[in-house]
Amino acid sequence: MKPRKARRANNLIPVLILLLATPAAARVFGEEKNDPEGPAHRLQLEFMRVAEEVGPAVVSIITTDVRRTTFEEDVMREYLGVHPRSMLRRGYGSGVIIEPKGHILTNYHVVAQAREVRVRLPDGRTFKAEVTGSDAESDLAMLYIGAGNFPHAPLGDSSELAIGQWVVASGNPFGLVADNPQPAITVGVVSALNRRVTAEQAGREQGYTGMIQTDAAINPGNSGGPLINLDGKVIGINTAIYTSTGGFMGVGFAIPINRAKAMLEDLKKGNDIKRGWVGTWVKRVDWDAYQTYSPPDRRGALVARIEPASPAARAGLKKDDIIRTFNHQPIIDHQDLSDAVRFTRVGTEVEVTVWREGEKRVLKIKVGEIPPGRGRVQIRDRT
Repeated sequence: MKPRKARRANNLIPVLILLLATPAAARVFGEEKNDPEGPAHRLQLEFMRVAEEVGPAVVSIITTDVRRTTFEEDVMREYLGVHPRSMLRRGYGSGVIIEPKGHILTNYHVVAQAREVRVRLPDGRTFKAEVTGSDAESDLAMLYIGAGNFPHAPLGDSSELAIGQWVVASGNPFGLVADNPQPAITVGVVSALNRRVTAEQAGREQGYTGMIQTDAAINPGNSGGPLINLDGKVIGINTAIYTSTGGFMGVGFAIPINRAKAMLEDLKKGNDIKRGWVGTWVKRVDWDAYQTYSPPDRRGALVARIEPASPAARAGLKKDDIIRTFNHQPIIDHQDLSDAVRFTRVGTEVEVTVWREGEKRVLKIKVGEIPPGRGRVQIRDRT
């Protein structure tokens, strides 16, 4: 038996030599690391191209607001002769010019408390900005810096994103623009899609749903900046990070650009944002529903009730339907559906896939506006 074992071990040697001779192994062991035509070099050129094309449209936002001071600060300032009991505070964020007329998309939380907003372009020019519209629920805001022929970034389609896709994040981390107006970039991939982030996880007053998760570094000051694909198109707005240290830990989140696109015109004009509504009461697909209706899996939102004369009723949606996708977005549970409906532009006709009587069916629903007096849609059970 021992000689046989020895022969078997020796037989591995030529196999190992053959493996080392393959092109893939050559790349791993560095034989092609300096090849100007190699895949790593070509990928590097793509990142450089994106930075060059989109960088001029990425702006830094400097805000000034007033905060109340503590009692201890007040006592100290009394001796220094500083009055009244408030002080100016400067904040930094990022944004992206989306059209040459001077409209800039950013986060609501970047400008929410600002007394004054100024925008600095990568070429060094600084403009006083007007907040034309904002929406706390979506955490989006629109700025205007005056008519002009500004560099701008094209908007992509976030519904086409896939996990593992390369992305570039750009912005003004930690207010570094004070020394250099050029935006920074970081590189990563789409780590996950349709993420929920609680208020506690985001360190904010509100949570987020339907987010793009990325490992491209996002730090304080990057909020409002663009997440860009390798086609040079904006596919998200960098918004939050998950951290226990205050800095980046490999988990960042961006608002999908399709959500922003649905409200761009209203943000430009300062209109109230209308929330979508289809008139269904839905609940989670629990174990009993799964056994009763036998869908492929427990994903989806189970329709418990349909309001008369609602968009859902007109589209032919029925009680006990299990909604699996909404506007090509997978629906994991009832909260996913509520979020998808609320952030769909009123008047949009969407495709809805349902599981009914053991088979998949496709319906078309025209999203309506929440009727007067209804208030905000209940996330847990009504859309």
